[in-house]
Amino acid sequence: MRLMDLHRRFSRTLNYIRFGDEVRIDAASHCQLRCPVCQEWDLKARVGGGYLRFEDFRAFVERYENFRRIELSNNGEIFLNPDLTRIIEYAHSKQIALRAENGVNLNHIRDDTIEALVRFGFKSINVSIDGASEETYAIYRKRGSFSRVIENVRKINACKAAFGSQEPRLKWRFIVFGHNEHEIPAARRMAEGLNMAFELLPNVEPGYAPLKDPDFVAREMGYASMAEREQAGRGTAGAGWYCTGLWERVQINWDGRLLGCCVNTQPFQHNVFEVGLGKAIRATEFRRAKQMLAGKDVGEAPTICSDCGIYRERVARKDFVDVGRFRDAQWRRLRASVAGALGRRRWMRAVGAAARGVPDGGPR
Repeated sequence: MRLMDLHRRFSRTLNYIRFGDEVRIDAASHCQLRCPVCQEWDLKARVGGGYLRFEDFRAFVERYENFRRIELSNNGEIFLNPDLTRIIEYAHSKQIALRAENGVNLNHIRDDTIEALVRFGFKSINVSIDGASEETYAIYRKRGSFSRVIENVRKINACKAAFGSQEPRLKWRFIVFGHNEHEIPAARRMAEGLNMAFELLPNVEPGYAPLKDPDFVAREMGYASMAEREQAGRGTAGAGWYCTGLWERVQINWDGRLLGCCVNTQPFQHNVFEVGLGKAIRATEFRRAKQMLAGKDVGEAPTICSDCGIYRERVARKDFVDVGRFRDAQWRRLRASVAGALGRRRWMRAVGAAARGVPDGGPR
């Protein structure tokens, strides 16, 4: 085996142990809609307006071969990225599973992109559709078109049928507001007819369009009452899993700046595309944020997490991130890598022995 191949394999294994096999890279921060709660204009001032370039994606994938799963959706609409079709095809050639589970609005998508989603095995897409009629949908998804979204879903389904594929799997995501709660049953039926999974999400901004019949909504979500749903931690209190992004499935902005989690819109110090992921997460500011989330240094010098409502709620509840689980995950990856390497060596010895006509286990 050549020295370069050994170095490449060692780097891939080391990066897998350190970072795992999943990462998040925002494909675009642009969005054509103007949803009231989203405040997209303020978001651009923080993360910048742009899209993930194919060249940056390819360079990142070549540098970090350990990542086998990549989430592309976060702050913007991925289908506005003009390089998306090339990104999908290239990821497929590298056997990387792509997802858009943070969500898309699907108001605009090119036909060649639809074909690429199906041909190259894009895994799953969550589509934000907050209503079952044009009038209701447009109240929140301003500048959007309900009929156009449904037509694009049908186009994807038709392409899947033409290629005999089950992918991408589609999910209808319905954020519940006071103005659309009455359409939940109709939306659920429509999702079933379109072969889409269906999910109800709570509105995290209680001051906007509060619910008119909270217990009805709770029952639609599978609870006896809204009080029971809140006790189960399905509101903002249950959003603490976002914080684990600083340890696993780290979020990277479209231009390479490190965000850590998918909620943060204030990039950390370093650009991953320029200095590498290892150096970016070793930076003092990033390590301090992790310490605070783990319950250390609480109340000392502020970090990017200090102003986050999820972090403040964690502090109030004394519900901090269990760092031990991530160390355990690293040890599991280390053991799996060692076991895999030993297994390959045994297999290579067996092949060599068979070629020489020597039974496996005989003289070597």
